[in-house]
This record gives sequence, structure tokens and C-alpha cells, in this order.
Amino acid sequence: MELPNISKIKETLGSGEGANHSVNHSDVYRDAFMLKGPLASEGFDIWRHVFRAKSVHTGEIRTFFIDFYAVNPKPVEKRPIFGKPSHLLVSAGVLGEGGKTINRYLGWDDVSIKDSLPLLVSAGESFMTENRSIGRVCQSQEAIRMHPEYHSDFGEIYWDLSFDKKIAFNAGYATSWAARELDVSDFFWHAEGLLTYYDGAITLDGEKYIPTSDAGYADKCWGKHFIEPWTFLQGSGLVSRKTGQKLDRSAFAVIGGQVRIKAMQSMEQVVSGVWYEGDLFEFNFSKFWKLTKTKFRTKHKKGRRIWELLQETPMSRIVLCVSCREDGFTRKKYIPCDGSGSRFEILTSGNGSGWMKLYRKRISMKDKWEWEEVDIIDISDVFCQFGAPEGDPRLVATKRPAEEVEQEREDAARALRKQKRAQALEAKRKKKEKILIEKARQRAQSLNERRLRKEAATLEKEQRRSEKRSSRARQNAKKTAERVQRLRNKKQ
Repeated sequence: MELPNISKIKETLGSGEGANHSVNHSDVYRDAFMLKGPLASEGFDIWRHVFRAKSVHTGEIRTFFIDFYAVNPKPVEKRPIFGKPSHLLVSAGVLGEGGKTINRYLGWDDVSIKDSLPLLVSAGESFMTENRSIGRVCQSQEAIRMHPEYHSDFGEIYWDLSFDKKIAFNAGYATSWAARELDVSDFFWHAEGLLTYYDGAITLDGEKYIPTSDAGYADKCWGKHFIEPWTFLQGSGLVSRKTGQKLDRSAFAVIGGQVRIKAMQSMEQVVSGVWYEGDLFEFNFSKFWKLTKTKFRTKHKKGRRIWELLQETPMSRIVLCVSCREDGFTRKKYIPCDGSGSRFEILTSGNGSGWMKLYRKRISMKDKWEWEEVDIIDISDVFCQFGAPEGDPRLVATKRPAEEVEQEREDAARALRKQKRAQALEAKRKKKEKILIEKARQRAQSLNERRLRKEAATLEKEQRRSEKRSSRARQNAKKTAERVQRLRNKKQ
């Protein structure tokens, strides 16, 4: 067996890639194509993008996703293979109510991926780099009927997007060159875009959407198997209860499941990180020296899936609770790299919500180390995922109680009635205001006409007086002239 390059491992651990293992440490090398060596014939590599966009026609805001999923590039085939899979899947769609997933599978003969940096993936009509993606995916109803293995909805989606990755989640040594070279795990994850801003446009079934100013998310996973049960949470819609302000420079991510270490099944592990306005809270089991303790569970309650997490190190603590409606899940399915067993199914939602508490340990006035609350944060628009092999009972959504559904309908009807009443009152107010304005205009016009008539009468009266004065003056002048003439006649 060929021994690994020990000197390169030492160099990697000491400097260069993997030297700075903080969360906000960019490393585009981990975004590169990883299906080389053994992973080329039994491995997967998936790049993921999630963002919110607003309809230019209706103003509705929806959560979109775009995935590039590569599996087993060897051997190179013209057509996608589904047994022991060998293909690249471009998957795009929208999450939430009325969600849709449109898939296109391509054989490796139609795919080009650059082996070195900068990243460049070209697959059919779609391509992606580290900061740009243009693509189109469409499926007809006939194609979906003839190919149930596509697990796709029918429709058309195309996009032209650029993205700016502001904050990275770097798992450190767990995904470093050394860990990958030694093949210590069957699964790796890196989020180069924990906080990512999108620009451009995406069009779904003829309706155009523009990305909002809210931050989105970009990451990648690779390896031989998805961890299971797959748990993933990510959000940047954070609002501080301390200040009441939106935390624009903050985001968090949680990933968990059974991690295989050197063909051994480990206990279920969870890695989480919070970037809180420039302050880092990281809880990573692979950094054993941080002594991370974890309590984590998922449960169902009244039609909602709930994730509860408590993690702490000697100096930091996080308490997190996130939930989302199970009837709003979009289901994604992936074929295992070795072709054995059922497809791996991931339930995905973009409308999770909840809260988070952050703590730091400080020295108190009594010279004791005590937990100090940093902030309580409300969370919205959380990207939530839960995954397991297809058919696993944990994937079955619980039904909400009938009375809760009925109550929700009544609340919606009540809200609609309230909205209609408000609209009617507003229309009535505007009509009354219009009438008052018209009356005021008419009154002003009437007063103006009256003033003008009065002024005209005054002028006319003054004119008549002037004419009388002029007539009298003419008569007096005439009489004076006549008197003078008589006097002249007498003298003669």
C-alpha cells in the first residue's frame, strides 16, 4: 500500500490550506471537483444554492434552489445511468406551498468539469462557476410519464444569476487536505457561502422572479454516502430581541447525522456554527480539544417537524429550536453511489422558524465563571432538511389535527374578511375625501365668482359715477362759455 505524503500533511496542518480553521475562513479549494481516485467510481459531489426571489408581477416572495449533483464520473457514458448511477443531475425548483422540483439527468459525455481552480461546471444548457450560474431545466408531462425514474415535476425553469459569498463555514481539519487524502470519512461538507447575496433573475413556468436583498446560502457536500439521518438547518433571517434590529451580518448552520469514520459507524454527531455580527460561536465535534457537548433531538408535533439543539464548550453555549410545517416539504431523491438499497430521500423546506439563545462564560463580580446571555434571536425563513433512505418511517409526515386545520382555515377566512373590511373602509374614506374636495372646489369657485361679480358691480358703479361727473363738468363748462360769450356781446 502506498503511504501518504507525510511531509505534505504536516505542511497542510501547519500552514496554507486548513491552517486557519475558524468558521469565517474562505477556502475555494474545498469547492473544487472532488470525484477523483476511488471517488471517481464510487462517490458523489453536490453544489447547492438556496435563495429567495420576488415575482415582478405579483410581488410574491418564494424560496428557490439550484443543485448540481455529480455521481460516479467513471466510466464515461453518453447517457445517464440509474442502476449503479453514473450521471450529473441538474435540479432546480421552488420550495414551500406549491413547490416544484424539475430534474435533468445528463451522461458524462455531455458534462465538462474543470479539474483545477477556478471552478467550472458545464452540463447541457447549464453551467456554474464560483460566483456565476446560468442554466435551463425543463421536462414535459409526456417525459415525466415515460420516465418515472426522473422523480421530477413537469415545467420549465431558467436562470441567470451572480452571487457574492460573504461568510464561509469551514469545518477545519474534518475537511482538510489531510483528512481527504487519508480518506478518514465517507462524507465531507463545506459552506463557502454561509451568507451569500444573489443578483440576476430566475423564471419559473413563464413567471419572472428577482432575488431579494436578503442573504441566501451556498455550500457543497461530497463523499461516498449521505450521513443519516440527514439533518440540516441554515438561516440568515435573524432578529435580535435585545435591540429589535435585523442582524444583517449574521447567519447560522447546523448539520448532523451518523458519520462513518474509517468504515466504522460513529454516534450521531452535530456540527453547528453561528456568525453573530462578527462574533463566532462554533461547536464542532472534530475539534476534540474544544470539548463540545451536544444534546440534540427531532420530533413531530401537530403537523410540524421540530429540531431542538443544546451545545456547549467550556466558554460558549447555544440553545436552538426550529420547526417547520411538514405539509410544506419538497421531496428530493438521490441514488446511492454504490447502487445498492433504496434512494436517499431528503425532505426540504424553506419556511422554518424558531429562536436561538447564545451565551458566553464570563467572570462575575464574585470572581466566578458564570454564563452570560449574549442575545435571544428570533429566526425566520430557515432552510430545513431531514433525510433518510426511501421508505424510512421517519420520513412519514404526521398529520395535523383536524381541529387545528379547521382553526387555520377559520383564521385565514377571518383575516380575509378583516382585509376586505379594511379595503371597504379605505374605499369609503377615499370617496368621502373626494366628495369633500369637490365641495371645497365648488365653494371656492362660487366664492370666487361672487367676488368677481361684486368687483364688476363696484367697477360699473364707479364708472357710472365717473360718467356723471364728466357730464356735469361738460355742462358747467358749456354754461361758463355761454356766460363769457354774453359778457362779450354786451361790451360790444
